[in-house]
Amino acid sequence: MEFERSSQLVQQLETIDPLKDADNLVHFLKQIATEAQANSKFREILGQNPKFWITITKICSLTTEKLISGEIIVISILLWLVRIFRNIVATVTENQNKALEQEWNKMIEKILWYCLSQPESGDNIQYVTIIRSGIQALSNLITGNNFIQEFVWSDFMNRNEFDDLLSKLVGHNDNTILTGCLVFIYNCIFESESRRKSLVTSDSGTRILQRLLDRAETLLEDESTQNFELIYAIFARIIESDLYPILFDSLNLSSSGQSLTRRQIILLKLLDSKLFSSDSTDISLSTCIYLLQIFDTICPQVIFSMQQVDIIDRENQPQEIEDTSILYTGLVLLLQCFGKLSQDENDKIRECLFKGGIIASSICKVYNKNLGGGFFFHS
Repeated sequence: MEFERSSQLVQQLETIDPLKDADNLVHFLKQIATEAQANSKFREILGQNPKFWITITKICSLTTEKLISGEIIVISILLWLVRIFRNIVATVTENQNKALEQEWNKMIEKILWYCLSQPESGDNIQYVTIIRSGIQALSNLITGNNFIQEFVWSDFMNRNEFDDLLSKLVGHNDNTILTGCLVFIYNCIFESESRRKSLVTSDSGTRILQRLLDRAETLLEDESTQNFELIYAIFARIIESDLYPILFDSLNLSSSGQSLTRRQIILLKLLDSKLFSSDSTDISLSTCIYLLQIFDTICPQVIFSMQQVDIIDRENQPQEIEDTSILYTGLVLLLQCFGKLSQDENDKIRECLFKGGIIASSICKVYNKNLGGGFFFHS
């Protein structure tokens, strides 16, 4: 039944001129997309038909060219083409490989770039809808397919700032688009140490993570949201791969003179959340040592800022007040992390924390330098 149905639909597509009979074409594309979403057997059989790939690729190439040249009448055609892409590759490895062979990933990217270039307004909701389906299609393309993950991920991690599609999508203000991006990223790095490393060390990856930290900041008040949970899961994998110090350093603003930045504070909050989310910390000894180094660096600055607090208040310098607030927040977060790590079952981590009374002596310095004698930490 699925074979006859899929063959019939493909034959009908072959007879339609997409520019002269757009409504009829959309009708059949919608049928294919809907059945491919609901019926895995239909997906498999349709993917085995060479004419399907040739016909759909031809239609997509033609309509994409028309869209870019300004003929927006093809928008509805592209929407259902992208949905076919999304649905046909879901959980079918052979279809994923065939889609990559036909360079569907590049066609989707071309469509996404066009849609992203349109003004974000209520009148352009159709472009947002296509972007949502497009990133979901890319996510379905790579899911469970290590070869395609490596191919597509390597491409995305070697982009310059102007053609960095993934970073652009992550920065979009639509939450559904963000969800698609997060699923794509997580699926790529979940079982790959090398892809996690490239996410942290490449320029493209750094741009993506910076934008994710910015988005995480707006979601911290409601950590139960799906997008926060996905962002948390991505950074948790980074922490577990002992890449936290590299990422933290990459967020420095060397020209600003700040010891801590706003994004580094968000990163500390994510670490704090991970430490308190389970009995197992999954923190390496080298990361623990790195956190102590940060603590030793900011302690003198906290002491100095406490001594200058009256001057700052009197002169009412907003930037200095914000910098001081960041320092205090960073110190509190580090102390909370150390408190949790001191309960870790790893003897080396506990020894690292308490060797030489590093934390105790640092805290004493802060309290002793407090001119008012009444400084308290609040989380």
